[in-house]
Amino acid sequence: MYLTNDTVHAFAKARHKEMSFPFLKENGELLSLASTAQMLIEPKALKHYKDFYSQAISFNETYPQYYRFTLRICLDLEDLGLTGHVGKKLCNYVRENHFLDYDTSDSRRLETLSLLRRRLKPNTVEKEHRLRLLDNIDRFIAHPHCFSRLNKPFFYELTHIIFFLTEYGSTSWPLSRSGEDCIKVMGALAFLDNDCDLLAEVCICYSFLGLECPQLWVRAVDDNLAALEIRYDTDVKSTLNSSTDEYHPYIVMNWRKALKHEPCFTERFEGRRPNFILSGQETSILSKLSERVHDVRFNKSSKLLAQENFYQDLTEEEAKALEALQLSDKNINELLKDYSYGVL
Repeated sequence: MYLTNDTVHAFAKARHKEMSFPFLKENGELLSLASTAQMLIEPKALKHYKDFYSQAISFNETYPQYYRFTLRICLDLEDLGLTGHVGKKLCNYVRENHFLDYDTSDSRRLETLSLLRRRLKPNTVEKEHRLRLLDNIDRFIAHPHCFSRLNKPFFYELTHIIFFLTEYGSTSWPLSRSGEDCIKVMGALAFLDNDCDLLAEVCICYSFLGLECPQLWVRAVDDNLAALEIRYDTDVKSTLNSSTDEYHPYIVMNWRKALKHEPCFTERFEGRRPNFILSGQETSILSKLSERVHDVRFNKSSKLLAQENFYQDLTEEEAKALEALQLSDKNINELLKDYSYGVL
């Protein structure tokens, strides 16, 4: 499979100014996808990154707060065929300047360690950091019931931890606890919330852990990708605002397909600036359930009324989706009961 020059141009040149934060974020994710899914990149597509690559060391010195993006892009470019040793130089720079000590979360420290290991043999400090992180993460996934409350930042922490701990599926899971119980809960809640971005990341985690992902979730992700609309040459107000640009779901939904060697990135941008839009849904099964729970606990509604309203408020499509989820996993009703504080 190839990541074509057409796709690369759309992200590297058409959408954002080079070296802007959106450029770093989007191209970092696009190149990671290609590298981890063992995709080939059209040789002429690499030219779009030559200026960035040649200035990466100076850029990193000027904007050290973005070092993970800069380092990952350079490492992936080299692994995808760009000739040079900037990645190793950046690894040494990160180590010599003790950037690992200034990361603000376990997942970020883990990402830094994962990046450094791609070019450098771990030193004593990095080995000690990794052991502490493994201990923290082992405790983190020991309580899957904590994941039965919708907490998306919390959920994305775990998906990213799985990415980094498995080196994007290239190494075995290093902990005694598999984490499968946690990602099952996350996937079910993402499905109920019609959150194709999170659900795609959960499906990817299944691949990296060597587990079989529920086909119901896979179909939901692929259906959302098929429904995604692409408009061209419109203003992209902010790539961090999901209401204006859904580039991240577009990337991760295609990533899931790439990992399974299925056709991906089939769109033809033809040099235009794409803006990605998901067909909006103001409500979801989970949002309706949350509303009923709130009614019962804070507005003194009866439990029976809440149950009736919840099921009556579901559209025919939502009712079928909920039934399909319940049939696919015998533990879903227990999760719904836990999520609803026993209202259902």
